[in-house]
Amino acid sequence: MRPTEGLGSVNNPAKSCDDILHSLPGAQSGIFWLQAARGSPYQTHCEMIASSCQEQNGGWTLVARVAGMSGDFSPTSTLWANEDVVSPWDAADLTKTTSMKNPGWFSVSNQVIRVCYSGPRSDCAPFTHNRGLTLTQLFSTQFAVQVQEDYTFETLTKKLGKHLDLGHLKTEWCGINLGNLCNLVADPNKEPGTHICRIGCIGDTSLPRSPNGCNPDDYCLGIGVSSCNSPQGCHGHVSTTSSLHYSMYSKYGDYQDTAFIYVK
Repeated sequence: MRPTEGLGSVNNPAKSCDDILHSLPGAQSGIFWLQAARGSPYQTHCEMIASSCQEQNGGWTLVARVAGMSGDFSPTSTLWANEDVVSPWDAADLTKTTSMKNPGWFSVSNQVIRVCYSGPRSDCAPFTHNRGLTLTQLFSTQFAVQVQEDYTFETLTKKLGKHLDLGHLKTEWCGINLGNLCNLVADPNKEPGTHICRIGCIGDTSLPRSPNGCNPDDYCLGIGVSSCNSPQGCHGHVSTTSSLHYSMYSKYGDYQDTAFIYVK
C-alpha cells in the first residue's frame, strides 16, 4: 500500500525506510517513496517488521535483488562499486526474480546489510559493518570488512538455509568485500585475487595461510564469492562465477534462488 501523504509519499519522500519507521512507529511494510542522492525520488519496498525475534527491528530499505544464476552481482561485477541502476522501475515488486539495483544503493548510508538468500523474507542474515556509508562507498573504499556477527561457515550456512559438507574445511574468512585473503588491502574492483568475497564466506582445505603463500579457494558461500573449483572462478579468466555461488571440497555450483539485499 502506497502512502498518499506524510513522510514516504510522492510529495514528501524520505531518506530511508528507517527514517519513516522512526517518524511513524506504526508504519507497515510496503511501498514508499525515497529521495535519491542524485535525481528524482524512487519507489522501493520497506520492510518494517523483523521476520524473527532474533533479528533487529524493521526499517529495512530494499536496494537490490540478485538473480542467482546471473552474473549481475558476480565477484568482479562493476555494480558493486558504481552508481548504475538495474530495473529500478520494479524495485518494489517482491514477486520479481530478475536482478534489480535501485538508487538506494548509493543514497542510503547504513550500518547493516541484510541478505535474504531465498526470497524477500526467507533465510536472512545481517552483516553489521558499522561504517555509516552507502553501499557504493562501502564496496569501493572498504576492504576485508569483518562484521559484528563474527560468522563462520557453519553459522552462515545455517542462517542462509543451505548445507555444505564442511568436513575438510581448515581455513575460513567471513565478512564483506574481500579482494584477496593474501593481501587484505587489495581492492577487488581493481586488483582482484583468486578469492573474492563480496558478502559471505570463503575457505580452504589447507591450513591457515603462511608467509609462503595462501590459497583459500575450495570453499565459498554468499553473494559475489569465487572459488577455483569452478573453471571460471580464478583470477586470469575473462568470465567469473555467478552471483549466488557455492563451493565445497570436490563440488561447486550456483543457486537458482533470488536473494534480496536490504540496508539500514
